[in-house]
Amino acid sequence: MQTSSTSETLIASTNILSSAVIAGATASLSAFAVPAVLNTGASTDVMLRQWFSIFHRGKLIPIAAVATGLSHVAVSYGRWAAGRQWRGFALGGALTAALIPFTLALVMPTNRVLAAAEAHGSSSKESRMSDDKVRQLIRSWRDRNAIRCFLPLAGAAFALWNLIV
Repeated sequence: MQTSSTSETLIASTNILSSAVIAGATASLSAFAVPAVLNTGASTDVMLRQWFSIFHRGKLIPIAAVATGLSHVAVSYGRWAAGRQWRGFALGGALTAALIPFTLALVMPTNRVLAAAEAHGSSSKESRMSDDKVRQLIRSWRDRNAIRCFLPLAGAAFALWNLIV
């Protein structure tokens, strides 16, 4: 049985930590940021601006997920080429990067509606979304985002398993 080089172990460990950090950052939006928005008693316009601020800060998460996923796959390929156990790293990369299609399919529709509502603001009373509708959409976003955090977390777990086995 061949052992991992120090550089491979360092890269794999960094990838695992990165996947876990991505999961934590994603979860923190649902666990801390969104409840703060929903519990302030703010007007619809203010809630939308607060959500949009969270949304813009969260745009870095998918970029990090792709970079980390690709790095997991690179470690996987190196291990495969050396005839060593590689599947946990490949699965870790796929799960971490799966945050992107999950976002596009299940989170972006809500993002678009909220972004459109925020763009309209209070400019037109007819096009303005009700407070209850905005709260419902923000809750929906929170719930989908909370589910999304488990993808990179599972990716970290599979890669960690592959590293220690």
